[in-house]
Amino acid sequence: MKMQKGEVSMSFKTTIGQNLELAVQQELSRMDNEWFFKWHFIGESKTIEIDSFRGRPIRYSGIAYSGSAIEVYWDTISRYRKIKVAEFFNSVELELLKYAKNVRRQAIAEAVGIIKMFAAGIQKRAVEKDRILRGDRINFPKPHDRGRWGESGVDAIDHRAAALVEGYCAMNIKQGDYYVIKDMMTEELSFLKADCSGQVDSIKGLVTGKKLFTFNISLPVTPGDRFLRKLPSGLVEEYIVENPGFQSGLGGAIEPHYQIDIRRSDALPAPAQTIINKIQGENARININSVDNSQNLSVSTSDDEIFKKLKEKLLGANLADAEQQHLMEAIDSMESSKGTPVFKEKYQGFMVAAANHASVFGALMGALALML
Repeated sequence: MKMQKGEVSMSFKTTIGQNLELAVQQELSRMDNEWFFKWHFIGESKTIEIDSFRGRPIRYSGIAYSGSAIEVYWDTISRYRKIKVAEFFNSVELELLKYAKNVRRQAIAEAVGIIKMFAAGIQKRAVEKDRILRGDRINFPKPHDRGRWGESGVDAIDHRAAALVEGYCAMNIKQGDYYVIKDMMTEELSFLKADCSGQVDSIKGLVTGKKLFTFNISLPVTPGDRFLRKLPSGLVEEYIVENPGFQSGLGGAIEPHYQIDIRRSDALPAPAQTIINKIQGENARININSVDNSQNLSVSTSDDEIFKKLKEKLLGANLADAEQQHLMEAIDSMESSKGTPVFKEKYQGFMVAAANHASVFGALMGALALML
């Protein structure tokens, strides 16, 4: 992203993430210096050519930025963002097959964060440039956003990323992924029977695409049972078992295990307290629509902690006072709206405001996205 004073580049673990970040920085700089800049000169007598992203340029001369020119501006920048988001994902997809499946998953996660920040950066630039162009160089109107961003927004990016995970990261022990899966089984899951009885916690496993792997073959898994996975943000994902997929192993070379077909429950990932109904006292038991058959499960990471860390990062970033205040207000708006229907709108507003400050908030962006 475009770096501000006091910022440093984000650090990515994969080459795909590093290369994509560089490409995005260069593209934002090019748009600043070329496309957005040219709109200042459409009122002059000399004909100005501006990329339409349709294969032939827009040509303007002696025309004020009003009426149809504004419509063309917003139509063009909306189309551009849709095209570039697709191009960035295409470039990532072309590189994925060069890497092992565990690296692919990390690369896709990094790409999602970078592309979301790119999309927010373009949106922020479009709104600000429109406000300036509608002004008279002394007085400027309030900003308004007339972009049609849906096909390149957060939901569209998440959908494309999910398709990549499903297509390129699905694990299959029979195809030689045995040792990869063994090394990646670091997730702690909880198991519940369909009637919410017989809870078992601290199960080592791996969730990838529509599969859940575990070598804990003592679990009495049947269709309709549930697995819970706690995310770093403190939210809990719920998966429903469709097919237990028990595998007896292979002559001692591959241990018996489950390759369970799963699906996400209809509800979005919910805060832990909506799934865990009663938590009282230190190391309290957990009741989930049943008598107490649970083992202790500690859930210590809260949404409040995420907002606290966002604010700490912001205060330590050495930004200009006005920019710091604007971002702090955006964080406060998110925090006050968490758990309500308007949270998504406040989240998107924060992403736009933070478009140039990816390095300030880093991995917290991913944790924040899990609250949607």
